[in-house]
Amino acid sequence: MKTIGLTSVEKSFLKHSGRTKCSTGIPCIIVRNLPDLGLMTSLRFLEWVAENPDGVISLPTGKTPEYFIRWTTRFLNGWGKAENRRIMEENGFTVTKRPSLKRLHFVQMDEFYPINPRQHNSYYDYVLNYYIKGFNLDPARSLLMNAEKIPLHCDLHYSEVFPNSHIDLTLRNREALNSQERIRQMSVFKIDNWCTNYENLIRELGE
Repeated sequence: MKTIGLTSVEKSFLKHSGRTKCSTGIPCIIVRNLPDLGLMTSLRFLEWVAENPDGVISLPTGKTPEYFIRWTTRFLNGWGKAENRRIMEENGFTVTKRPSLKRLHFVQMDEFYPINPRQHNSYYDYVLNYYIKGFNLDPARSLLMNAEKIPLHCDLHYSEVFPNSHIDLTLRNREALNSQERIRQMSVFKIDNWCTNYENLIRELGE
């Protein structure tokens, strides 16, 4: 496998894999287990942050990034510890100065709706706890999806408009049958407009 264009971290993990060829169309690096995948992702992320301190990031939620979060938090909180430095250097990480994540722009990419943003299953709560607080990101430089801040018709709360948390998306394309459906329909349109504006804000970050 060609290593041109790979970073020092990627080259190190490629070497650890013992593989020299890849049968897939897109080059890939094989790791032994999920902790190693989290370690590689963490070191590659910190490597990238060191080169792009004002970059735009969007990080995964759920169980997938568990080890990525563990390793990254460990390295950031114990940058100068000998054991951490040994792990970093053994895996091709050459950055010596602790990168600051404060200037990064964070973008939350998905969310359940409607959901209480303080509910532990909401991605908003996940992002706040594991990334904004855990990685010490700047909330003012973050695009977040807080269901309570998405405006609805007549400034009603989502629990009033969608009392059973059910949203009938057919209201986008049909006439409302009563006043309650009219309120829900206008709220759906407002949500759609909010999503469009959110996507525009993401594009502006990438320009």
